[in-house]
Amino acid sequence: MIPVVYFSILFLFIYRKKKQFDLSCLVLLLYWLTSVFGLLNESLGLRYGASEGYSVTLNASIAYCFLLTICIIPIHKYSESYCLRLEPIGHQKLLKVLSSVGALYFVIFLFLASGSIINALTGDMQAMRADIYNDVSNQDWMKNLPTIIRLPCSLMNLFFGCPWILLLLAFYSYTTEELPAKYCLFFVLASFIDPLNGIVGLDRSKMTYWIIQLVACYIVFRRHMSTKQKKNLRKYFTVVVALFVLYLMAMTIQRFSEKSVGSVSGTEAAFISYLGQPYVNFCYFYDTYSPIIPTLQKIFPFTYEYIIGTGIGSSAYNLLIYERTGVFLGVFYTFIGDIIISGGKTAAIIYCLLFALISLFVMRNNKQSIWSIKRLFILMAFASVLYLGIFTHYYAASYRTFSLFAFYMLISLFLSKRE
Repeated sequence: MIPVVYFSILFLFIYRKKKQFDLSCLVLLLYWLTSVFGLLNESLGLRYGASEGYSVTLNASIAYCFLLTICIIPIHKYSESYCLRLEPIGHQKLLKVLSSVGALYFVIFLFLASGSIINALTGDMQAMRADIYNDVSNQDWMKNLPTIIRLPCSLMNLFFGCPWILLLLAFYSYTTEELPAKYCLFFVLASFIDPLNGIVGLDRSKMTYWIIQLVACYIVFRRHMSTKQKKNLRKYFTVVVALFVLYLMAMTIQRFSEKSVGSVSGTEAAFISYLGQPYVNFCYFYDTYSPIIPTLQKIFPFTYEYIIGTGIGSSAYNLLIYERTGVFLGVFYTFIGDIIISGGKTAAIIYCLLFALISLFVMRNNKQSIWSIKRLFILMAFASVLYLGIFTHYYAASYRTFSLFAFYMLISLFLSKRE
């Protein structure tokens, strides 16, 4: 109940103060929504795993609200609402090349992974998802490619690992009329690569993330679009979002329709549980858990995987902990809880404090009225930690971290005018 009331009050305060729905409002709305589903989860008795039987403490609830608030403050303080005009991007040729390469790889990916995609859409999703937990993946198609094809594909997966960046470039080009419409479409097509990877891996979160990223980009750019542009975007993206939602519903129904809980059907229970886990799981691990294998790989995944060479995926890490302790780490606990289960409570608190301080420092010039693509990219990079962190830490995957910094360097060196 505490986060529901708290985020309601904070949302109304910020919305009335700014008189518009900005990124900080989106973040608050998402965490309020998961908190509401958390209440439903509790009242219907849908909790499972290690947190079953756990009673949420006042300390954990306060920590949840406080840590999220200090992370939201910089997004609120330097919101996109200060941006009155977008500065055109330099190097149009590079933008065209980027969008063309992205669209070309989308077609190549679609062709190479078509068998796995069809298998995922037409096969037994419940059985295939169980295989993934047992380290038998529907995504093994890439391992079977010849080295000369696999390596470039792996590099492209790393480079195009953050769909929000591609959507950002598409919206920016569209609203500043920097590029012909086809290149904006190419960026959107490239952004579909991650959701397609989600289909192959029977993963609902990547599709959900894409929808949230689209909403975030629309919130940022709606003030810079004409009525005609808004109408066109709504028409096309409504179709895409509808298809994604249909997939999410089909996957949820096939995996959980037979697992009813009392008077609640399996599909309804799965949906409520899906959105209702983050708050309770965060509180449980905040109160009771200390990692037996402390690691900062959730914060520095690329460093651990490609430089130190000791990084393992989230599923593998959770399985390792379960084998050694019998504790089921679950699935969703927000980005802060994700850091807690790997690095510990102190690491998570320090992360939030540093996140707030660094973002305040980096975005200190964002109150100017004219923004370059670089300023907007930086805001979105920090905000995405929050609005894509409602389940787990979005940047705990090495390919997303690589994509984030690769595009930051690209934008800093070539696409942004000197400030």
